[in-house]
Amino acid sequence: MKAEQPDSYCYAGTDVLKNLADCRDQHSLDVFEAQVVAFNLAALSGAPITEPFGPDRLRETHRRIFDGVYSWAGEFRENTGRMTKQRDGYAVTYADSAYVNREVGKVFASLAGEQYLQGLDPNTFAERAAHYYGELDAIHPFREGNSRTLRQFASDLALQAGHTLDWSNAASDEQGRKRLYFARDVAVINADSSQLAAIIKTALSPTRGNEHDRSDEMKERLLVMNGQRIVQSEQEPGKWHTEHVDKAGTVKPGIYNIYQAKQADKATTHDGVILHADKQHIYQQVGKEFIKHERADFDKVPEIGGAKSVTYDQSTGRAVVAAATMKLGRGHSR
Repeated sequence: MKAEQPDSYCYAGTDVLKNLADCRDQHSLDVFEAQVVAFNLAALSGAPITEPFGPDRLRETHRRIFDGVYSWAGEFRENTGRMTKQRDGYAVTYADSAYVNREVGKVFASLAGEQYLQGLDPNTFAERAAHYYGELDAIHPFREGNSRTLRQFASDLALQAGHTLDWSNAASDEQGRKRLYFARDVAVINADSSQLAAIIKTALSPTRGNEHDRSDEMKERLLVMNGQRIVQSEQEPGKWHTEHVDKAGTVKPGIYNIYQAKQADKATTHDGVILHADKQHIYQQVGKEFIKHERADFDKVPEIGGAKSVTYDQSTGRAVVAAATMKLGRGHSR
């Protein structure tokens, strides 16, 4: 993303943002940022922000996500002028930094006038939340990390309004992510948040306190960072509790939402990394999807972190495990 004015946020002569690890190339910064942000998001889910909704809450959300990555985490951008981001076939230009504080204040004054969207049915909430997401994205208050901050902020806004907004339900694969990013850009460029609202509707559900027919099965996810594999369960919407910590082994850093896993098809070969095993299931990443196998079908749990090919004996239904021969991809939360 290019600043209109000389960009003091970057190392001289580069587009690499100054960072607390002093990474001077983009790849190193991307890896460092992804690991720290994953840890921060995990901590945030366990200790949610309680500050009232407003500009300070937005700043605190950014600070909590990017603390340890950038010295300016939680600060609105300054002296950048307008910011422009190049997309495939078009460009998105964001507000001049000179007006960030004023415009953010206007958005939150309007949001307060709508009682922070409390008491709205899911469809109406999605429409109004998309509108405010688009307005804040057009301002682009931070030098970096606006999308992650706004997704977390929108999820928190939904929760206090009686809804659960799980972005992973709307962007679980590459095509879904592209739709989300395009809809976000349309909201900025054309002031048309209808596509974003449609996406938010697919990601909304009632908070657990309002559900009548929910499953008692608890959500689980894995966080892999700093050589550790952290297993967390969702105790209530948006609040994750660490169940236990193991060595990561060869599992790559990232956030793995294994609660989205699909039941294994016993007529199919599943090639991928074994991520986790609990008392009922063995979880495997196959491409960008997660597959869960019944643990009772295995003679023993495959090596966690190992690339395995899992097939099923068609006469007995038992799992047959062998070394995978394919080159495996890597899945990451953006």
